[in-house]
Amino acid sequence: MVHMLRRLKPEEIPMIRRDPVDSKARLIAEPIVDAVRTEGEAAVRRYAEQFGEIQPGGKLILRREVELREAYDSISADDRACIERTAARIRAFAAAQRASISALKVPIPGGEAGHTVEPVEAAGCYAPGGRYPLPSSVLMTGITARVAGCSRVVVASPRPSAITMAAAYVAEADVLLPIGGAHAIATLAYGAGELLEACDAVVGPGNQYVTAAKSLVAGRVAIDMLAGPSECLVIADDDADAATVAKDLLAQAEHDPQALPALICLSEAFAAAVDAQLEAQLAVLPTADIASVALKNGYTVVVGSVEEAAAISDRLAVEHVELHIKNAMQVGMRLKHYGGLFIGGNAAEVLGDYVPSGISTRGNSDERLLIAIPKKGRMHEKCLKFLEAAGLEYERPDRVDVALCTNMPIKIVFLPASDIAMFVGEGNVDVGITGEDIIAESEQIVHVNLKLGFGKCRLGLQVPEEHKGQPLSAYVGSRIVTSFPNIAAKFFKPLDDAASAQTGTKVQTKIKVLGGSVEAACGLGLADAVIDLVETGTTMKAAGLCMLETLMTTEAVLISNPQSKHPELTRRIIDRIQGYMDSTKYQLINYNVSREVLPAAMKITPGKKSPSILPLERGDWVAVHAMVIRKEVPNIIDELCAVGATDIIVFALANCRV
Repeated sequence: MVHMLRRLKPEEIPMIRRDPVDSKARLIAEPIVDAVRTEGEAAVRRYAEQFGEIQPGGKLILRREVELREAYDSISADDRACIERTAARIRAFAAAQRASISALKVPIPGGEAGHTVEPVEAAGCYAPGGRYPLPSSVLMTGITARVAGCSRVVVASPRPSAITMAAAYVAEADVLLPIGGAHAIATLAYGAGELLEACDAVVGPGNQYVTAAKSLVAGRVAIDMLAGPSECLVIADDDADAATVAKDLLAQAEHDPQALPALICLSEAFAAAVDAQLEAQLAVLPTADIASVALKNGYTVVVGSVEEAAAISDRLAVEHVELHIKNAMQVGMRLKHYGGLFIGGNAAEVLGDYVPSGISTRGNSDERLLIAIPKKGRMHEKCLKFLEAAGLEYERPDRVDVALCTNMPIKIVFLPASDIAMFVGEGNVDVGITGEDIIAESEQIVHVNLKLGFGKCRLGLQVPEEHKGQPLSAYVGSRIVTSFPNIAAKFFKPLDDAASAQTGTKVQTKIKVLGGSVEAACGLGLADAVIDLVETGTTMKAAGLCMLETLMTTEAVLISNPQSKHPELTRRIIDRIQGYMDSTKYQLINYNVSREVLPAAMKITPGKKSPSILPLERGDWVAVHAMVIRKEVPNIIDELCAVGATDIIVFALANCRV
């Protein structure tokens, strides 16, 4: 049997090498960094052309609404969905992390001492490129920066693929620099004249030259760390799945020829089974040339107990530790020294590429109810009124997308409206406010608790005004531009099927996704018709379009996840918001009236169930209190005066339960 990982005894295990900066790499990086610092854009362009990252005179800046948007639109729907889904999870975790860090004050003689938590203005985010680009690094760094509240996010990645540029678009990066290595780090740290302003922090993984450059600019800017070669230690017992362990070791090995994959197990039989799996999987691994070199750095150690394995792990303090053992949670809670801890056979180390590092990845329940509302746009301000009406007290620092309530166990997350249905449907948050159109497009299963009465629109098929007499069938097989591809596809599928059956050839309407200015697509010759939202119709008419068919009407709704772990608190919040909505429909009217005409007055103000009637000092008169429909108040006052009521007062309601 071939040992894919060399065998070591416990006492032979070398300590993890901890000097992350290679001295030779630093000698190479230093003049490059200095040239960018002193020469600016000229040096950046010179190195980018020298290393084949751009053509002579090529672009050094790729902008969000131009090249990054085009890359996002160019990739497949499946790839877009994968990036969006991953981004949503990273955003949720980053928001929870941000919420765990708060300002504090401590009383001291004569005053207070404390700290606040503030984001840096500009974040520089580096992502490796080359043969095996890491769009995950773009998402991990860019999204985290935005959640932290950074007002400017710059990504650098050499020879970026369409997937990498699309990830930068989803991460809300302002620009992407298509460069890498030491000159990219220097550009982020020092800027490049009019081309780019300097960033305040530089983060992200990279090769030895990236690490060397970060060591040179540290102090000028904040950096995350000086990361050496990646390490992964798997602790496994005999009940673990050898194939899964081998996959996780290879996933680490393919990162870098200098990576360290290691296994501590309880029997030679299991070690041999892992070796067999490593050999079989390596034979078909596209990155085998890198992984096979990294495997030579690794080792397998057979020990007598899980306790011995845990002691070795703590002694080594490895970057990533995986536990493929019984009672993994209990063992994990006893470990003290690691970068990231992955508990259980399904908690692969690669999960650490999609949630922030330095954490334990495992199932975890939050004691707080999570409510998501749109972070900006026409719905945002109205949603804030609902939160206030529900009695939620919180402080939201500038540019921070999460807030903790101080009077209830609730966390408020401010998200793009288009993400909220997915967050609620997948159980990342318990309650959310979004549009019915977004729910339909997301295809998530959520419970619609309340229609909120604002954001009312129609989603429909809009065609050029000169074609308003055309039948719907005229647009089967045509070019449709929309921000709602799933809804559009469902709408046209039966029409396409009918046309295919009639003609005997396959007919398929071509649906193209566009995020903004959809209504301009017809005028630019990009589409025959569009499917878009219409509120007043002003924009539609200005674009020379008219509504041919309404697909759905939509408004803002309050939704919840049916599997929420906080059903009672969810119900309480829903009831409070319903009370606020009712309070906007009703007002309280008080008046005095004689008993003689009371029956006539009660017919005018019957109340919800019955008016409240109180005797006055003047025995033949009473005071009446009743809820009345707000829009009917002027007529009601006229009618009460007509029957002899006096002292009429109308009160607005802040909240109620009816």
